[in-house]
Amino acid sequence: MHVSVDTRPAVEPPTVTGYEQEVDSVRQALAAETPPVVSDSKDLVPVPADYDATYAEVASSRFGKGGLAHHDAAAITSASLPENKNASVLEIGCNQGELLAKIKATGNKVVGIDINPAAVKQAQEIAPAVPADARNMPFKADSFDVILSLHTAEHIPEPKKLFAEIARILKPGGTAHLILPPNFYGLETIRVAKETMPKGTSWLKAWAYARQLHCTPFGTPFGGAIKQIRQTLEDKHINLSVSGGRRLDLNLASLIVLRKPAVKL
Repeated sequence: MHVSVDTRPAVEPPTVTGYEQEVDSVRQALAAETPPVVSDSKDLVPVPADYDATYAEVASSRFGKGGLAHHDAAAITSASLPENKNASVLEIGCNQGELLAKIKATGNKVVGIDINPAAVKQAQEIAPAVPADARNMPFKADSFDVILSLHTAEHIPEPKKLFAEIARILKPGGTAHLILPPNFYGLETIRVAKETMPKGTSWLKAWAYARQLHCTPFGTPFGGAIKQIRQTLEDKHINLSVSGGRRLDLNLASLIVLRKPAVKL
């Protein structure tokens, strides 16, 4: 696959009830510990400059399981990839290539990016992938027909820059399909966070770490992500339309579709 690159620096299916029980178990574990003192200090939980190989492995082990079940298929179906064999596709937050493999199996051309170099190294065994910051992607304008991204936008500071980059690199008429977790202030990723921390780390510290990983929570536990995204697009004059919303079949996650106008304005 050839993708134009510019020279800029790369800055049985579970039920909703079952998912809520998993979240409740985390809440109960947190309730047994003393709440942290809220402050501006970064000393509570050290956050690594980059996601590492351990994080990549743990995230991979959770792919398509529990509250994340069927999210991959939903995104692929939303983008109509099984019907389109000639699309140029980008995955933002490809980790070790779990979704890349499924996209590749549809017969479309795909490339992935991830902020974690260790994850990208594994993903490259499946499809072309590069380490890159989603706020400053190393692709020329109008490069992709479709963008997919699962549970990544909430990890990215300054989402306005992410959306601006999506608008830039999508071809006219192209679409981006994002799946965002319900906003439980880090509870969605707390199990991953705990497994990446030293053995014996308390649920409290894992929760604090998860909240830092989810640095841009969207909406509320009951929805609202689409309103927040629409407002960001309007405020920053980003030329994308937005549709979609919370899905009960995705365990309360939101599937958001961003569309670039077919004709440049």
